[in-house]
Amino acid sequence: MPGDGWLRTGDIGHVDADGYLYVVDRLKKLIKYRGFQVPPAELEALLVQRPAVADAAVIPTHDATAGEVPKAFVVKRGEVTEGELRSWVSEDPPPRARGTGAVEEMMAQAPVRPMLAKSEEELPVGDGWRYEPKWDGFRAIVTRDADDVRIDSRGDRPLGRYFPELVELLGSQTPETYVMDGEILMVVDGAMDFETLQLRLHPAASRVNKLAGEIPATFVAFDILERGGRDLRRLTTDERRAELESLIQDLGGELAPDSPAGLHPGPALILTPQTDEPDIAHRWFEDVEGVGQDGIVAKRADQHYVEGERVMVKVKHHRTADCVVGGYRLERKGDGVGSLLLGLYDDEGTLQYVGHTSAFRAKERRELRETLEPLVGGSSFGEGRSPGGPSRWSGGRDTEWVALEPKLVCEVRYERLQGGRFRHSASIVRWRPDRNPKSCTFDQLEPGVS
Repeated sequence: MPGDGWLRTGDIGHVDADGYLYVVDRLKKLIKYRGFQVPPAELEALLVQRPAVADAAVIPTHDATAGEVPKAFVVKRGEVTEGELRSWVSEDPPPRARGTGAVEEMMAQAPVRPMLAKSEEELPVGDGWRYEPKWDGFRAIVTRDADDVRIDSRGDRPLGRYFPELVELLGSQTPETYVMDGEILMVVDGAMDFETLQLRLHPAASRVNKLAGEIPATFVAFDILERGGRDLRRLTTDERRAELESLIQDLGGELAPDSPAGLHPGPALILTPQTDEPDIAHRWFEDVEGVGQDGIVAKRADQHYVEGERVMVKVKHHRTADCVVGGYRLERKGDGVGSLLLGLYDDEGTLQYVGHTSAFRAKERRELRETLEPLVGGSSFGEGRSPGGPSRWSGGRDTEWVALEPKLVCEVRYERLQGGRFRHSASIVRWRPDRNPKSCTFDQLEPGVS
């Protein structure tokens, strides 16, 4: 909390019949004021925009079916004061029974938003920079409390059921409470294997358990937000690193290897390597050992942990973007998908068309159409820039397209943007089932290319 009486993005809470405010912060810990939390039945929400400082927004909640009007809220973005929230919710919610089982339910509603990185062409150098490998896996937040281990994706999707070996490993270690940031990797024959990692996102528990036994996953930890009830987000990068190293050691995990090549198959908990020497970072970037890391992440030594903000720097081997599939065009001769239509969300939350990708084999085109069929009929680009109809540039080609519900994400490689669109056709790298479509925004793109 930046100061008493202020709330920030991700905080969740409730105003009771007497006007008292109760808050569970993003680290899922009760932090201020008296009382209990709103029952889970009241957490049926519809986002309501309010004119407030920093363009903040809240989700007010109530159980309309029961004829009740008590209110709860989630701060969606920006900062708001306690007084402003009081004015937004019901003035006179009726008295109600107060229970003890709802705190945990509300905790689960307050996701931790990982700190992010902005793309740059060159590695930043100079005093005060810390460099780490950029891993090729699933970004994950691990929350360990007295009774449970929870693993969530960057988009707050539960991942624990897909990696039971990591839940078992982390749950069997020395009892500690913490919130840790890192990456789930699959290491096969000394290199990262993203395709094998993707196989874990399978609906059948029997299949997941079989894969967990055959090729266990590794969790590489690179940051820490809380330990033992202490909020560590306001510490600097170097201070958090010391806390993380201490935790890994106490948990019986492995301290950082000398290079990315020190990774090995799991189940394992490993501290990520870090250096303050640009020459070593460049050597890691070149990946001469063939581990397959995605580039380098650079952090300022005095940087606080800022949730959801791109305050770090990443330098990747290729210029890529995670895009939402908002529609497709049929191939001119045949019944398969000719191209996927790609979009990114703008600052107002509107999906904007940015280009297409079309390099598919004949068999893939037919399979893609079958995969996309359940999503046909969505609004996708309905409110933003759309693929459009015929123009002098279309050369008489059929430009009709099929709209899809914006639920699928794919990573594409592109050359550059011009006027907010890919200058040439993008090439698909892989599907990203771990990504929340709403997290695919323009701010992931490299500066100066839009």
